Amino acid sequence: MTPPEARTGGLEQSSPALRYCNILYQQRYLVLLACVLLTVIAGAGMFRLRLASNYEIYFDRSNPRLKALDALHNVFSRNDNILFVLVPASHRVFSPGTLAAVIDLTRAAWQLPFAARVDSISNFQHITSTADGVVIADMIPDDQALSPAKARGYESVALRESALVGRLLSPAADVTGINVRLEINGDTRLAVSQAARAARTLAARIHSRYPRIEVRLTGNAMLNAAFPKAGIYDLTHLTPFMYLMILLSLMVLLRSVLASLAAFCAVAAACVIAMGLAGWDSLVLSSASVVAPTIIGTVAIADSVHLLTGFLRGLGRYENRVDAFGYSLQMNFKPVALTSLTTAIGFLSLNFSDAPPFRDLGNITAIGVVAAFVLTLVLLPTLLFIFPRPRRWSHGREPWLNVAGYAEWILRHSRAAFWSSLLVVMVVSAGIGHVQLNDAFVEYFDKRVAFRRDTDFTMQHLTGIYQLEYAVNSGSEHGVMDPGYLRQLDAFGVWLKRQPEVMHVNIITEVLKRLNQHLGDGRYALPASRQLAAQYLLLYEMSVPYGLDLNARLSVDRSSSRVTVTLKNLDNLRLRNFESRADAWLKANTEPVMQAPAVGASIMFAYIAEHNIKATLEGAAVAIAIIALILLLVFRNTAVALLSLIPNLVPALTAFGLWALLVGQMGVALVIVATMSLGIVVDDTIHLVANYVHARRHLAKTAEDAIRYAFRVAGTALVSTSVILALGFAVLTLSSFEVNHGMGELTILVIVCALAADFLMLPGLLIFASRRGWI
Repeated sequence: MTPPEARTGGLEQSSPALRYCNILYQQRYLVLLACVLLTVIAGAGMFRLRLASNYEIYFDRSNPRLKALDALHNVFSRNDNILFVLVPASHRVFSPGTLAAVIDLTRAAWQLPFAARVDSISNFQHITSTADGVVIADMIPDDQALSPAKARGYESVALRESALVGRLLSPAADVTGINVRLEINGDTRLAVSQAARAARTLAARIHSRYPRIEVRLTGNAMLNAAFPKAGIYDLTHLTPFMYLMILLSLMVLLRSVLASLAAFCAVAAACVIAMGLAGWDSLVLSSASVVAPTIIGTVAIADSVHLLTGFLRGLGRYENRVDAFGYSLQMNFKPVALTSLTTAIGFLSLNFSDAPPFRDLGNITAIGVVAAFVLTLVLLPTLLFIFPRPRRWSHGREPWLNVAGYAEWILRHSRAAFWSSLLVVMVVSAGIGHVQLNDAFVEYFDKRVAFRRDTDFTMQHLTGIYQLEYAVNSGSEHGVMDPGYLRQLDAFGVWLKRQPEVMHVNIITEVLKRLNQHLGDGRYALPASRQLAAQYLLLYEMSVPYGLDLNARLSVDRSSSRVTVTLKNLDNLRLRNFESRADAWLKANTEPVMQAPAVGASIMFAYIAEHNIKATLEGAAVAIAIIALILLLVFRNTAVALLSLIPNLVPALTAFGLWALLVGQMGVALVIVATMSLGIVVDDTIHLVANYVHARRHLAKTAEDAIRYAFRVAGTALVSTSVILALGFAVLTLSSFEVNHGMGELTILVIVCALAADFLMLPGLLIFASRRGWI
């Protein structure tokens, strides 16, 4: 059946592209209905998506450090906590008004969801000696009237308590903390969200009641709550903004509202399908993988731009839309299929990453790219056949940029452009060796996020959030009472306190020495025998209130004890250095059974980027090998396949070198950009090379004319897609989540460098190979 729009020559009637377009035209409403149903059914899975609220999602369950952390939590308990930081305007914690607020908040914090224990300077278990023995009681009873004199007395006592200073009380006594230990079982995502929300409400209530006291919030639970909050912001704010920018960019670049709308619908449907399939797979999103819709929309639009550019140009050559799209499809199908395949491979190579969120990001985006390819071939032309006919591009009314003039310039200067570009790449990429790997998890959030501001303040004025924990085993049941074990453990604690990076050490030997001072010979020293140590601990546990038993510090069988080291704000290099020194000290000064590894979020993040470099290089190598094989099979020419890879390796080297010179450090998210961007930047090269090879083989053009032809056919679309890609990833730079922010910035650099490499280096390489008969 011939479409009602009369056909006037040009394409062969037997052309596969034209036959395909005729079928789409005839069944356009049925095809549209099928696409809508597929999108709705697949997209329904989005209602099953949920956001993770635990930093541990960034580590694979096989990670040995995560296994060690899980083992510590199984023996003792999790360290989920919320820390309220009170900052009085008077800079005096020990004043009647501030102490009243501390007591009020301490009492109210017990009502927080999942609160198992609340610790503050008011209910700190102070040990005093009496004629009848010792009394263990709250340091500041809440049933007494507070006066300035009493407050000063409490201050002198508190500043002598090593268990308080650097943990719940600043050395200058101008800031104090109320720590709430949470006991969460079951769904940690909902529990953390509920506890964090209640904590914010309580903080606001205390501040309104005591307006001269500022209340800040930090702690592991607030950290975990900050991750989904950042993800929700990106999903609800940045993603819609990015899609609006794509639509506007298409309208400006293509100068056709209807064609732009058709492309937008195809890409949006691909995004819905990808996210829906992720939901049907019960995938848990993270703050990193939640940007998949943004990346899908940005990357997938390239296919539509190439096909629409050919289509709108074809409308100036043919009388009807079917012929025009058949012309575009015939010219662009092979490079579009190749670029979609290589882009998907680039993102799938993220499965080599040690961080599950980046594997999820790669898989979701790869699905979106494949879906976009299919919909670009099916839904895009269907909409173009249903919509009113777009305005054609007549001669002289080409798209926003005509690169024909550039082709003449590069042909005159191809050798100079190539060698100059190569020199710049070599100089800039030399900076990669000086880049520092850094993944401080607090700095995953920029200073717009309240958690980041409050945590920075806390680390500067009160205590640290970076902690290392050791489960120090004695090797036998009740072995923690053994004097030999206690002496070695205490020596480790003394060594830790002397280190400049340490702010506080929570260790069981401090409790025993305080008890011995009041119950024993009056010396602040360890008990002399196993029996005496056991008696002290039994008396202590019988005397303290609920939540202060030693189960969080000692194993149930009393075979091991927990040592918690609170550190200053350290970069990864200094943190790894401290861990190495502590490990060396344990090996040199304790029994082998006591030599425990350091565990905790801080040390895990300190190594995450380093561990991912090897995985990223492996993924990049595999991706390069697969892409090279595909190019070889398609172009059937080894020289073409190898030469096509050069402009795709250069962008990452140049961008990373510039980043090293401008910023100096990068984390795990930036490490994976090299692999992720490989599939993106290869698109431009494939379109240029495919058209160049077509001109040489099928149109019998010279190398110079083939360059002109390639730039005339694909050059405008290449610049357009690069602009849209850069704008799309620029949206990520607005994210408050530093991982996504940095990923956006570095990817923009890669995209710009890729376009420069294809425009400056590739023509010279192709002419060089042609003159030697390789092509």
